[in-house]
Parts: sequence; structure tokens; C-alpha cells
Amino acid sequence: MELITWGKIEALLDEHEGVRDQFDQTIGGQRAREIAEKVSAIHEAVVGKSPAKNPSTAQPEQPAPIPKADPRRFAIAMAHLTHDNNQEVELLILESIRDLRGVQILRFDRTLSAEGPIPEESVCHAHDAARALLAESSADVLLWGTVLSHDGRTAPRLFWTTAEAGVRSRQPYIPENFQLPELFWDDLVDILKLLVVTRSAELFARRGRLIAAELAPFVNKVRMLVQSGQASDRWAPGTMTRVIFVLAMALQQLGQQTSTRDSLSESIRYYREVVVRWPPDKFATDWIAAQSGLGVALGALGSLEPDSVHLQEALEIFRDLIARTAKNDSLETLRASAQNNLGNALLIQGERESGTKKLEQSAEAYASALTVWTRARFPVDWASLQNNLGYALQIAGARSGRTDLLLSSVAAH
Repeated sequence: MELITWGKIEALLDEHEGVRDQFDQTIGGQRAREIAEKVSAIHEAVVGKSPAKNPSTAQPEQPAPIPKADPRRFAIAMAHLTHDNNQEVELLILESIRDLRGVQILRFDRTLSAEGPIPEESVCHAHDAARALLAESSADVLLWGTVLSHDGRTAPRLFWTTAEAGVRSRQPYIPENFQLPELFWDDLVDILKLLVVTRSAELFARRGRLIAAELAPFVNKVRMLVQSGQASDRWAPGTMTRVIFVLAMALQQLGQQTSTRDSLSESIRYYREVVVRWPPDKFATDWIAAQSGLGVALGALGSLEPDSVHLQEALEIFRDLIARTAKNDSLETLRASAQNNLGNALLIQGERESGTKKLEQSAEAYASALTVWTRARFPVDWASLQNNLGYALQIAGARSGRTDLLLSSVAAH
């Protein structure tokens, strides 16, 4: 077989005049119009533009600007999928998650692709591009990927990109009756949980610093997830409990740093819910952590109130935790935390009461915690304990006129 162009055809016709004469005839006007219309249709189909337009002057269509995320909610953004005919699968996904209350949905007029000669590198480059888009929009996660086709069926294979991680769906999501499979919702919930836990870890790691300005919007975002009601439909109980626990901790820190009773009261309410969800016979360590947080929130709220009702409840919680962990060396750090928190609550009571009994008990609790929170192992906690111990002894020494307590205070400081 040989490809013959019009130039060669014309040369052959010139060589064979008899053949040329059989076809070199005039045609009617109607036939000419039909040929012109067909040529025009072929041109438009191949080029994708009307022949009347001048390709040299046509401007490429600019993508839409990147939308900005609502800082009060977690935002999920979605880019165009490769090989998605008329954006059909993209629209199906967007329609499915549109009513996910507590979450904002954004559409990015961009396409990210993992295709390339080295797929692993292409995926990394696409995640980098996705993070740049997240930074521009302040969204929390970007959903992108491709649409796979086989035997007349299509299924999206998606990637989830956050500022910290890039996750590929475990397998393609095969829609049935215009519904995404449960696997999609499992992955979505895992990503939301990852966002909550990762962001909270960043904030909580900055202990001792004033982070109320960052805690407040984070609290609002997580609160909307918890209170929306959508979670009860899609979230596993264990996942929801973990998110509520994070919310309780964030509210506790926010309340402590801003001295806000409402935040502390809300924190206490969520801590009580978590304690019920994590019974001590099944979730011993988690239950202890939740009880400890509850005690801290109660103590912080009690320090802002004229009576000692909440302070007394906090004292009972810390003493119970110390007793429960006394014979378990694997829980010594939790026990030290309870001893430190007990010392804090006793210090507040000691300052309010006359005498030095509660103040000396506070100092004893701090000293017990120091046996575990040593300077070598926990320098920040050790420094905080030394400061608290010195302060308790200082007040006790000044109140009682005892030089030995004042000298111990000096040594601690």
C-alpha cells in the first residue's frame, strides 16, 4: 500500500490522459454546494473551529480563577479529571458530596495528571502542583485523578492531596446507579480525620505559646463537622470519637488561654461524651487520657469561678487516675501528668484558703511528678514542674514564715 497525495495523483493523471479524460468533467452547482458543505463539516470536526474563524487570531481560553476557601469550614476542592468525557464523573462526585454539611466544596478549573514516562515522578509532581493550588485557595484537601474505562464502564481513580500528605485511593471507585461506593466515603472520612488530627498535633505541639488566634478557627471547623449531623451517617463511631476528643482538647486550650468559661464548659461536655464512648475496660489508655483532659478543663473552669465545685471534681479525677496507674509502669507518664494536674488544682485551692496544707500537698504532687518528668527525658514538662513547685513553696513559705520552704522555693526556681 502507498500513500498517494494530490500532487502525485495530478502527476499520474498527466501521464495517463485517457484516465484523466474519464473524470475531468464539470459538475453541477448543487453537487458543488454539497461537496463544499461536506468539506466544511470535515474541517470543523478535525480542527475543532469554524472555518470562518482565523486560527492565527484565536486566543486560548483562560482557566477560571482559583476560588478562596471559607476559613470557618474544612474545604474540599476538586480539579478536573483526565479522560473524563464531558466532566461526567466529576459532576457525579460533586453532586454526591454537595450536601456534606460542615464541609465547603470548591471547584478548580485545572487538570492534574499522573501520566508520564515515569508514573511515580509524575504523581509527585502532580501532588506538588496540587499543594500550590491549596496554598493559593487556603483549601484543606484537593481531589484529582483520572477516569478509567473498560468494557463499556467507567470508574474514577482518585488522589487526595493535603498540605502534609498525598494519598491514592485504594482502588477505583465503581459507581452504581449514580451512587459512589462506600469505599469512597471511607476514604473521605479518613482524609477529614487526617486533617483534624494533623492540624491539632501541630497546634498542641506548641505548648506554652499563645495560639488562641489559630485555635479559634480550628475549633469552629471541627465543631461544624461534629455538630452537622452528617457524621452520624458516614463516620465510624471510633473515628467520630477521636474527632470529638480533638475538639475537646482544642476547646480546653482555647478556654485556658482566653479565660473563657463558655469554651471550657463546651470542652467539659465533649470530654464527658468521650469518656462514655471509651469505657475503661475496652479503651484503658484512651479513657485515662480523656479523664485527664476532663480534669484539666474542670480545674481551669473552677479557677475562674468563686466556688470550688468544679475544682473538687477535678481533684477527685486526678486522685483516681493516680491510684489506677500506680502499679503500672507502662503508664508512668500518664501518672506523672495526673500528679502535675493534681498539684495545679491543689495550688488554686491553697491560694484561696488560709493555712499551708493544700499548698504543701501541691508541692508533694509536683515532686512526685518530677521523678518521671526528668530534665533529660521531658525538659519542657520538667521546667514547668520546677516553676510550679517553686511557686507553691514560695506562697507556703511566705504565709507561714518558714525559711526552709522559701529556701526550697529558691532551689526549685
